[in-house]
Amino acid sequence: MRDVWSWTPLVLAGVLWCCSLATALHAQVTSSGQEGEKKRLVVRTNGAPIPFATVLNTSTGQAMAADAQGVVMFPAWSPTDTLRVQSLGYEELTVVPGTSPLSTLELQPAMFAIEEVVVASNALTGTAMSNMGVSQVAKLTTRAPVLTTETTGDLLEGSGQVHLQMSQQGGVSPVLRGFEANRVLLVVDGVRMNNAIYRAGHVQNAGTVDPFAIQRTDVIMGPSSVLYGSDALGGVVHFMTQAPRFSYGGTEVKGKVLTQGNTANGGWAGHAEVALRAPRWGSVTQVSHRHFGDLRMGSWRAHGDSTWGLVTHLVERRAGRDVLVENAAPEIQAPTGYSQWDLQQRMRLRLREGFVDVNVQHSTTTDVPRFDVYNDRVGTLPKWAEWRYGPQERTMLAVTHQKAFSGGWVWTSLGSLQDVEESRIKRRFAQDVRITQLENVRVWGWTSVLKGRIREWRLEGGLDGQWNRVASSATGTDIVTGAQGLAQTRYADAGSSMNTWGAFASAQRNVGSHEFRGGLRYSHAAVLASFVDTTWMTLPDPEVNQQKGALTASGSWTGPISPHWQAVTSVASGF
Repeated sequence: MRDVWSWTPLVLAGVLWCCSLATALHAQVTSSGQEGEKKRLVVRTNGAPIPFATVLNTSTGQAMAADAQGVVMFPAWSPTDTLRVQSLGYEELTVVPGTSPLSTLELQPAMFAIEEVVVASNALTGTAMSNMGVSQVAKLTTRAPVLTTETTGDLLEGSGQVHLQMSQQGGVSPVLRGFEANRVLLVVDGVRMNNAIYRAGHVQNAGTVDPFAIQRTDVIMGPSSVLYGSDALGGVVHFMTQAPRFSYGGTEVKGKVLTQGNTANGGWAGHAEVALRAPRWGSVTQVSHRHFGDLRMGSWRAHGDSTWGLVTHLVERRAGRDVLVENAAPEIQAPTGYSQWDLQQRMRLRLREGFVDVNVQHSTTTDVPRFDVYNDRVGTLPKWAEWRYGPQERTMLAVTHQKAFSGGWVWTSLGSLQDVEESRIKRRFAQDVRITQLENVRVWGWTSVLKGRIREWRLEGGLDGQWNRVASSATGTDIVTGAQGLAQTRYADAGSSMNTWGAFASAQRNVGSHEFRGGLRYSHAAVLASFVDTTWMTLPDPEVNQQKGALTASGSWTGPISPHWQAVTSVASGF
């Protein structure tokens, strides 16, 4: 009897284990049966997929994540189940019991969403000008979060595709393939920013574009002279701001307010926009204000020199004299702070077979100190007491007309007018005369492009031109007496102009997995300048008249050489 009772616990344990195994097998079979019934769901917002969104069945506890295209194969659910759809930056969606079957789950962006701007390298642009004649060696796309972006320079540098030259906090000069300044073409919404006073040295004009208004930035690496001219010898940086959209019915109103703070420079920014959408018209109004305080440098120096880079002394004006005073906060780079306002208004009207887009932009800054020159020395004393860029203003009006024809042909014309004002203000240490050099540039621009297909060929051809007028002046002001006199101008004091125009054509064809491209461009440039004051410089002829023309071409082939390798061959000329 004692032996029987000794086996009883083992028998009971065996029975319980068998029951558990049977239950588990039944659950597994049931689960396998349910897994066989799945429904394809697409999670998106405004037609765009939301990658890696989470779908949860609160009744069964089943949860799955969508793929990079926003698609999730979710186990079928009963009419009494509740689904919850979540993704960072979007409002949670709840599908309550009784909801009719659906295949698309639409999420709305949350008010605190961290927006992103796409920065694409070697991507085809979808505006009046493209790089169809340039081989795409690589296409790299980076998303830069707007909330951590202070300037357009931060957008470009954050992409990892562009190197920036920043000699001061307000400096935003892109470098592509070692080329900079007037060898890199800056474009905003299809309008060339490069003008007659873009020099071989650093240019800061990219900073006049509002980073909060940018929707996408295309960076085209390589000599793009065939379709853009000599300004694009190093490459192209194309900023595209938010375009107005149409509604499917009725009028829609959307608004957004964004604020930003930065502890490194004590800066802050505010941005507000209102978008109106109607079936036949759309409008986007945006305003931004950014304030940058003096920049604070870090205290950690791995090289061991604890004093490297410290600003130990500042120049102050006391009792009518320049004096050096000790900087109580040497880790503060002073002066580097400035402020900037950006305004933009875009309106688009829908036509029967196209649209008309009106784009108005205005940007203005306070004085922007040039911090790097304060390191210059004459003996033991600083070379400069003052050196800053005056308020930099850019106003642009652009009108785009696009019309579609039968056969897939599209004609796009863009006319623009830009007014740019720049100045330099500088005074040497221990001197009383402050030199102010002022430049006003007015630029008229026009581009007309026709695109289409003829059988297997994709064709593009067009004309473009720019007409620049430059007024340059300079004054020397005695800061003690207020007396003013003449000073040397940076450009021709009696006025100058630069006119450029070009005609281009390109073709592209795919043969199997091979792609062939080719293009031609003829460019002509004329420079006229008149010098009157010969106090600082005497020329053999005070009237300058130069005209040059050039024919450039490019060709490329792209094709696979193995299942895992692709070859690109490109030949291009520039001037």
